[in-house]
Amino acid sequence: MSLLTIFEFMLTIMQVVFIVAVIIPTVNAMILKKSSIISVLFCLAMVSYLLSDLYWLAYDSLRPDTRMPFAANEFAECAMILLLATGLEKALPDKKKISWEILFATCYIGANIALWILWSGEWMQDTVFGLPYIYFLWLLVRGIRSRNLLPVKERAVLIILAAVIVVLHFMCFWTDGMFYETINLSITLLIFFVSTWIGLRSIQNSDIFLTYLFFLWTMLAMFSFSDIFYNMAMLANTLAIPLMYKSVRKERASDGIR
Repeated sequence: MSLLTIFEFMLTIMQVVFIVAVIIPTVNAMILKKSSIISVLFCLAMVSYLLSDLYWLAYDSLRPDTRMPFAANEFAECAMILLLATGLEKALPDKKKISWEILFATCYIGANIALWILWSGEWMQDTVFGLPYIYFLWLLVRGIRSRNLLPVKERAVLIILAAVIVVLHFMCFWTDGMFYETINLSITLLIFFVSTWIGLRSIQNSDIFLTYLFFLWTMLAMFSFSDIFYNMAMLANTLAIPLMYKSVRKERASDGIR
C-alpha cells in the first residue's frame, strides 16, 4: 500500500468519524421525537454515505493501489444525494420553478457527466449515477434564489466560474505541454477558490442550501482530481458534514418540529 493510499485511508477513517458524530445525535433526537422530516432524511443520507466509506475502506484494505472496476459504492452515494435532495424540497420556501434553473442544472451536471465518461470510459455507470445530481443542483439553485442567500451578482459570478472550470476541463483533452499544465493549474486554483468562497459563506450563514451546496461542490471537486488534490477536496468534503448538520438543526429550530 503506497503512502498516498495510506493517507487517503486515514482521511476516509476521519470522515467516518465525522459522519458517525452527526448520525448519533440525530438518531437520539429521533428517539426523543424532537426531529423534523429534514433531520430524518439527513440522517438516512449520512448512513448511506457511511456505507460508501466503509465499502472504500474494505476495498482499499483488500486491494490497495488498484482501480475499482465497478464502483459499487455509487449505489450508496446515489441514495445519499436523493435523500439530501428530498430534504431540500421540504425546505423550499418558494415552490416557484424558473426554466433557466433546471436548464443550468441539466447542462452543468450533464457536462460533468461527459467529463467523467471521458476520464473513466464507464458511460453507463457515470450517466445513471450522475442523474440525481441534476435534481440536487436544481433544488440548490432554487433554494438559494428563493431565500436570497447570495447577492445576484455573486450568484452570477459563481455560475460563470463553474462554467469556466468545465470549459477548461474539456480544453485539457486538446492541449499538451506547457499550455496543458497552465490550464490544469488554473482549474485547480479556481476549484479551491470557489470551495473556499462557498465554505466561508456556509460558515457565515449556516443555511441548509448553502451548506449542501458546499458539500456538493467538494464532491464534484473530488471527482475532478486524483492524488493529493483529491485528498484536499476530500478533507473539504469532510468539513462540510458538520456544517450540514448545524444547518439541519437550524432548520428544525426555525420551522418547529414536523
